[in-house]
Order: sequence, then C-alpha cells, then structure tokens
Amino acid sequence: MSFSNSVKSISCLAAFIAVGQVVGARAEWMGTCQADFAVGVTMDSFVGHVTTAPFAFAEDGGTTSVDVQIKNMDTGKKGRNEEMWKMFGADKFATIRAVVPSVGVVNLKAATTNELSFQLAISGQTNEVKGVLTNFKEADGKRMFDAAFPVSLKAFGLKAPSMMFGAIKVADVVKVTAHVALESKAAAKL
Repeated sequence: MSFSNSVKSISCLAAFIAVGQVVGARAEWMGTCQADFAVGVTMDSFVGHVTTAPFAFAEDGGTTSVDVQIKNMDTGKKGRNEEMWKMFGADKFATIRAVVPSVGVVNLKAATTNELSFQLAISGQTNEVKGVLTNFKEADGKRMFDAAFPVSLKAFGLKAPSMMFGAIKVADVVKVTAHVALESKAAAKL
C-alpha cells in the first residue's frame, strides 16, 4: 500500500470515528430476561421460572453481566424451592451470573441459528457454557431472542437433591431457555 493510500485509509478511519462520536454510533441497550428451567425428576418433572435483574450493554465488543437472584427462582412448590436454594448455597452464593460477550448479540441475524459461548458462575464456580440463540426479532429499537443452553449441576460441584432415600432423583442436566428483550437506550428516550 502506498503512502498516499495509507494516509487516505487513516483519514477515512478518523472521519468514521469522528462521525460516530458526533452522532452517538455506539449503540447502548437495556435488557430484561425471563428464563424457564426444565428439571427432570424421577417423578414430577417441572419447569421453573425466574426473571433476571435488568442489565445494560454497549455494542463495543465488551461483555455484559446478567444476574439471577437464586431466591427469585420459583419451581411452583415452596418445599422444592427451599431444597433448590439449599443446593445452590443461596445464603452464601445469592446470585447466578452469566457474563456474555455483547458482540454475540450484536451480530444476530434473523432466520438463522446462532451459537454463543459465555461464562456462567454458580455457587462460587465459573464454567464456559454454550448456548443456541433463536427466534431473533427486531423492530422499533427493540431486539428479542431466545437463548437455550444446558447446565450440568455436577459441572458446578452441585449435588442434585434426592428424596425418599434416593428413590426420587433430580437429573443432572437442567435445560434453560432464556427469553431476552433488549431496547435501545435511544428508542427508550423517545
């Protein structure tokens, strides 16, 4: 590349950055997530529900933390909730945290299946989890999609509860489906 072309490239890049700063090209988003967790049990399998704390991220290639308060997780039965909270050690580890790369969300494309790897921290242990993003929709400054991923309790050092002297067992793998809704901060201000 000649010196002249290098100068032109640098000038174009500088102009692009300057325009981006003037018009606020760095899109920022606010998000909410409602998640379902399907748990297999020898008898009485169930689907629980939880809503995350609101979260924010920018399309800058960084990461976003999405938090779930364990005691907000609901299985539909008080006793089962208490057993689940005890398994997670909710008194010591009150939060489950997913650290998600924002670029994975930015590059979603409608009508395709997108894979996303992220860090998941449960009960003091962090592991990489791989999920599949589907049902992407975008309109009026909003993006919505589903993220489905398996969570192995053993991988996080957790022992699934059992009842009736082990006759009723909880499966190791919990299937999570997160329904994510993002809204552009610019759209939210309108």
